[in-house]
Amino acid sequence: MTLCRILAVTLTAFALGALATHRSLRNAPAPMRRERWTKYLAYILIVHAVIFAALAGRYVLVALFTVILVAGGMELWRVARHARVVWLTGYAALAIALLGFLRTESAAAVIYVFCVVAAFDGFSQVVGNNFGRYQLARRISPGKTIEGALGGVFGGTSIGVWLCWLAGLGRAEAMFASICICVAALSGDLLASGFKRLNGVKDFGGLIPAHGGVLDRFDSFLLAASAWWVAKLML
Repeated sequence: MTLCRILAVTLTAFALGALATHRSLRNAPAPMRRERWTKYLAYILIVHAVIFAALAGRYVLVALFTVILVAGGMELWRVARHARVVWLTGYAALAIALLGFLRTESAAAVIYVFCVVAAFDGFSQVVGNNFGRYQLARRISPGKTIEGALGGVFGGTSIGVWLCWLAGLGRAEAMFASICICVAALSGDLLASGFKRLNGVKDFGGLIPAHGGVLDRFDSFLLAASAWWVAKLML
């Protein structure tokens, strides 16, 4: 029953994302359409793989993210040209904190936080593609827009409130926690974009189709665990 309720939320969100993606690609050239839809389908698989891993048990989830985080660290080390040791040390600290979150929190809490982050990422992209006009951080990430960020916060918060039962939160508490998670997700995304800009690279790698690397896909999740802990303490 829990899985069915979670899938009802995620599949509804992805259906909305598909409609918005179709709208944004109506006049796009064929190569761009193929890339965007490949990215979209890969994202569906990634999100649900994490959900099923969490439901399969803590050891499965920790094992999955250990592989992900090691792959991300290897990508970071490979593309870093400046202060490589400093960046890798900071990344290692965030990775350890994330693994601690995965080991100590319930599967329901992990799924909740990940779904909010996934919704933020997805909605920020589709809203930015459809309505983005004003750049959010021109020097760090020219492609990100204020409209996209606001759309991401709205989407992530909406999913967080919808799934409030999963984390044992009231609606107001879920809204506050979701906003904290979305801000952390945006910060992680901008931090990764700043790293790429500093080192003159577009992508971290090509392991995940159309996603620019493992770290590019999971950068928003790195700070989300800490945001969840902060939100819990404040609540």
